[in-house]
Amino acid sequence: MPAQPSLTPPQRRTGVLERRATIWIIDDLTKGTIAHKYQVVDAICVAKDRLGLSNGAIAVLRALISFHPNVTLQTGEPLVIHPSNKLLQARANGMAEATLRRHLATLVSSGIIARRDSPNGKRYVRQGADEKQIYGFDLSLLVARAPEFETLKKAVEAEARERRRLLDLVTIYRRDLRETITEALLLHLPGDWEGIQATFASLSHERADRLGSDRLRALVDGLDQLGRHVDDTLRKTMSSTDSNGDGAQIERHHLESKPKPFLESEPGFRESQGRSAADQPEAKRSPLREFPLSMVLQACPDFALFARHGISSWRDVLSVADRVRGAFGISPSAWAEAVEAMGAADACVALAAIVQRSAMIKSPGGYLRNLTEKARAGKFSAWPMLMALWRLQNGKKGRE
Repeated sequence: MPAQPSLTPPQRRTGVLERRATIWIIDDLTKGTIAHKYQVVDAICVAKDRLGLSNGAIAVLRALISFHPNVTLQTGEPLVIHPSNKLLQARANGMAEATLRRHLATLVSSGIIARRDSPNGKRYVRQGADEKQIYGFDLSLLVARAPEFETLKKAVEAEARERRRLLDLVTIYRRDLRETITEALLLHLPGDWEGIQATFASLSHERADRLGSDRLRALVDGLDQLGRHVDDTLRKTMSSTDSNGDGAQIERHHLESKPKPFLESEPGFRESQGRSAADQPEAKRSPLREFPLSMVLQACPDFALFARHGISSWRDVLSVADRVRGAFGISPSAWAEAVEAMGAADACVALAAIVQRSAMIKSPGGYLRNLTEKARAGKFSAWPMLMALWRLQNGKKGRE
């Protein structure tokens, strides 16, 4: 067996143990192992930061593999290429020779390629009587480390997806909190809104896309906690506002108990679900005391059009809601389930919002059932829906 060529010329001998380890990796490769050279380089490109590679080094690597004639790299076949620096420069978009040498050294030190240098350090092919000796760059490490590079790629992509998710959350939290705090200050709602605004400002002065992963997660947690505090403040405010009005009457009022025939076109009906809210256990009833009536009527003016004698109390809202339900083809079962899952207040506001946006909703009954499922999962609140419609109506008035 011919002697193993040196991986570096004598004048550059450093890292002897690393060079020997590289030789062992290559020698231990199972014959016939195959790797797609472009897929491997693509994986390296995605994971380049973790491998300590620059864009220039990737460009040189792509130039190097272009000199191998096959798309796949297979052990047992010649994997040593010997292009001159001039040819490499040409395929690397005219890169300066000093820069090219630096990137080649980086690829070698990073364990991406290995040198198979001749005694004088040149790259060439020597044809002997029995075999051909090729001196240049060995691409075997690309085959040996292909699974490692693929694993690194998947880890980097997963990290990127998680970062995009966190950035999306920051955008959503900041947008919703900014709008809610602004409206609360404009309406002079009770609560420490100046303090909330100061806390929000402290969480909004930095660009999220420039933060590291740990600081980004901390920012999301901070915005989430502030959002919960804002929700609690709004609930207390709305509760207090309505309790000063006709809350006593409202709290004693429930939906009519006489069930009405359901629409067969509304799927998923069960007799046990066809009961109205008054037939449900006392613990599942919800008093109407969470939203200012004037705000609901201002945000959803189309809902009031169904009232025969106007709406002056939440008792009127309940009466109109039953009439609206029938007009929009929402079955008694769907309405009873919505009241049970959301509470009467949220259900009435949700129905008023459906009426207001009816031109955009193909199936009001199906849409209400979808909101009901979200409410059961604890993922629905009518407050953001009401605020959005309220801002829309006030924007229209401002333009008029």
